[in-house]
Formats: sequence, structure tokens, C-alpha cells
Amino acid sequence: MHVKFVHDKIKLSRMETSLCERKKIMLFSGKLNKIRAFAMFFIFAGMGVMYLVFLFKNLIILFFSTGLILILTSVGIYFWAGIVSTHSISIQCPSCKKQTKILGKRDECMHCKAILSLEPKDVPVEIQSN
Repeated sequence: MHVKFVHDKIKLSRMETSLCERKKIMLFSGKLNKIRAFAMFFIFAGMGVMYLVFLFKNLIILFFSTGLILILTSVGIYFWAGIVSTHSISIQCPSCKKQTKILGKRDECMHCKAILSLEPKDVPVEIQSN
């Protein structure tokens, strides 16, 4: 199976970017990382709702149960993302030469955000002519 390199969304040299910028890119690149970031949001939202008990002590059952539901939703999303991750295709990115996973027919590299595709119609013109 050949993976076609479509194009770079952003041009970042590994030497020029700081560690913080790389982690920011890594957080929201690729479908799997977006799903995991969404689940992480539910964990923090659930904990935040549970901390509201200190402000409104008479609504303790409401806030704890809502926070628990949010955290259990996050556990479900993480479980689902793990199942999807085991069934995804693992390839080497042509741009940064690192291992990444593709969900579906098009996805981004988790490291450099290059768009990767398994569709033959997405091959750039200069590669098709060779």
C-alpha cells in the first residue's frame, strides 16, 4: 500500500520551533489526537464542576453527579479512541519520516501536520507524471 503525500499545511523547521510550539502542534494534529484532546476536556470539565461544590454546598449531589457523568463520558471516549487506534493504519510520513497513524482515507501527520492520503486522486501532479 502506497501513501501519497498531498502537501504541507505549514512549513516548520524543527530547529526554529520551540518545544512549546511543537507540543501545541502535536495536541491538535491528526484525528486521533483531536479525539483524545476532546476527552481530556471532559475530564477537566468534570473536575471543574465537582469543585463548584465548594461554592454551592447545598447542590453537592447535582455537581458531583454531573462531574462524575462527564468523567465517565471521557473514559468512554478514551476507550473508543483506543479501539479505533488499534484498527488504524500505521505509516511513515514522507515529510518528517516519523511513524503516524491514519484514520480514514485522509488524515494529518501527528508530528508535522502534513496531509496524508490513501486516495490515488490526491496525488500531486508532479508525482503523477513520474
